[in-house]
Amino acid sequence: MPQTKRAGFGRSVTRNTGPDKVNFVSLRDGIDLATPAGRLIANVLASVAAYETEVRGERIAAGKATKAAKAARIEAIVKAGGRPPGVNKGGRPKGIPCGS
Repeated sequence: MPQTKRAGFGRSVTRNTGPDKVNFVSLRDGIDLATPAGRLIANVLASVAAYETEVRGERIAAGKATKAAKAARIEAIVKAGGRPPGVNKGGRPKGIPCGS
């Protein structure tokens, strides 16, 4: 059965290819997993996808670390009796007047 989308391509390639299994041919991209060149292209695409996943994870971890460090800095300022950045004397966010 022909498929027009590549959703789940990586999961299905490892299970459905081989000498006794179904072959995958992408007419749009010119990838035929029955040939060595097609398998090479598929492996390169899978490696790029894995790389992107790892880089995304690293960016998320870095963002969480930055957020935790900022929260710790603000907490230290408040414990020392100061105001957190972005808050005026009345305890309201900057830009909102203190008077009622």
